[in-house]
Amino acid sequence: MDRVVNGDPPVLSIKATGRGSYQRTRLDAFGFSERFLTRTKAHFGFVTGDLVRAVVTKGKKIGSYLGRVAVRSSGS
Repeated sequence: MDRVVNGDPPVLSIKATGRGSYQRTRLDAFGFSERFLTRTKAHFGFVTGDLVRAVVTKGKKIGSYLGRVAVRSSGS
């Protein structure tokens, strides 16, 4: 009987990050609306929790970095 050998199959690395906040305003200590939140959950093609890779080619911290992104509407 022949055997099928699959070697090392690729591993999918994922993590649940939730659905974000449905709340559209932030409240102060007295319960009044203080800030208005953005209506969209994605900015610049990214959503919070996306894995991104940054490749730094110049400077003191040269290398490749992998991390989780936190999106903001301002882009900061």
